[in-house]
Amino acid sequence: MGKRKRITSYKIKNIKKNINYSLLRNIKISYRKIRSVTNLIKGTNVNYALNILDNYISIKSTNILKNLILSAVSNYINKNGFIEKNKLYINNIIVNSSGMRKRFKYAPQGRCHIIRKRLSYIKLYIKKK
Repeated sequence: MGKRKRITSYKIKNIKKNINYSLLRNIKISYRKIRSVTNLIKGTNVNYALNILDNYISIKSTNILKNLILSAVSNYINKNGFIEKNKLYINNIIVNSSGMRKRFKYAPQGRCHIIRKRLSYIKLYIKKK
């Protein structure tokens, strides 16, 4: 590896050390359904977000987001040492499609219709206030 590449890779590693995130891939929910919930908790305190997900919303994606937030908090604690949850906030949430599983529904006269089971992935960033 050349000197220039070594220096840039060292800079990238140092930048990634300061970023705390959690990632889920290939979730069996459409990304549109998850985005409706993530817009409510983006930029909020971690305790406030968990409270919203526990008490006010009853959708399948809330359990997934709850576990993702707790995972991101534990990742932050493992990297930086112990900190109270009320000092952490959700910096950014990225939700995109991860692909789709295709199933066939058989139709008359030798045809079939494609059913698309959409998958998604979520990346949640956490920062200290």
